[in-house]
Amino acid sequence: MRYFIRLSFLLCSLTLSGCIIPVPHKRLHDVGVKGRILDAQSHAPVVAAKIEDIVDPTKFTYSVIDGTFMLKPVYGLHGAYVFAGVSTSIFPNYDAPNLTRTITIIAPGYHNLTIPLNRTDAHDVYIDAGTIPLKR
Repeated sequence: MRYFIRLSFLLCSLTLSGCIIPVPHKRLHDVGVKGRILDAQSHAPVVAAKIEDIVDPTKFTYSVIDGTFMLKPVYGLHGAYVFAGVSTSIFPNYDAPNLTRTITIIAPGYHNLTIPLNRTDAHDVYIDAGTIPLKR
């Protein structure tokens, strides 16, 4: 019991002094991807093509009537401490956002296509994959 009281007093003192404040929050781990899928020959939209994350296939979406798709960004818990106004990560090499995302496009009657994508602007939440032609 004495140990608990001392530990509580220490944590309260540090928190109230502004020295160390734990700040758990969510942050971007993987950027989202948006784009449009067209038939390589006819340039017609490819409807119901499955777009999935190659690292985690449970994260996927389908293209809609005009061939467009939007794979949502992935947010995860981020642990940080604030030391005198400067935020520092608890896990500096673990919870940094990925600057790349690789997707696989699967559509009936077409060849599967895997595309590595890079985020060009650090402030973008989505990578614009542009128009993606699929071959039969």
